[in-house]
Amino acid sequence: MGTGIFLGPWLSSALLGALIGWITNVMTIRLIFRPRRPIGIGSWTLQGIVPRRRPELARSLARTIASELLSATELWRRIDTAPHREAILNGVRSVVRERLRRLPAFPFRAAVAERIEDTVVRELDEYLERLARDPDLPARLLAHVPVADLIEERINQLDLDEFERIIVGLSRRELRQAELLGGVLGLAVGLVLPLVDAVAH
Repeated sequence: MGTGIFLGPWLSSALLGALIGWITNVMTIRLIFRPRRPIGIGSWTLQGIVPRRRPELARSLARTIASELLSATELWRRIDTAPHREAILNGVRSVVRERLRRLPAFPFRAAVAERIEDTVVRELDEYLERLARDPDLPARLLAHVPVADLIEERINQLDLDEFERIIVGLSRRELRQAELLGGVLGLAVGLVLPLVDAVAH
């Protein structure tokens, strides 16, 4: 009987602690994005971290991406591939061919145009090959490309709902674990408190 009397409050405390811990972490995660607009509560102002500090977050995130994830060398490695080079050569060939077609008629025009077209494309291909072997080329080409500014601008243009969907989508597993961790910690506290209370009395 005594054990039953003890187990009732003990289980109730454990379940209540788990529920409170879970709800607390869920609300904390939601408050990262909400409320969207500032809400005044006396001398306090309640607003989600992301809406309130969006410009700073966008700037910091953009700088991190530009410096750590999208370096000049990495961008050039992605661009300087056989399919991209072939597309450039084909584009130049089409432009040269179109320009040569506009020339007035003259003897052997077709043969001359074909020779010019092949020469231009071959020279361009050799030039691209030389560029690809230049280790300093990526930094020189992309030194004036404002990668960080472009990323920051794009982030600031995102609708807050869309931004939230992106962040939650990327971190869904981690956020779920954080919510469950709140429940586990609350459960642990709920289990310990009755024991502490019993010992104290």
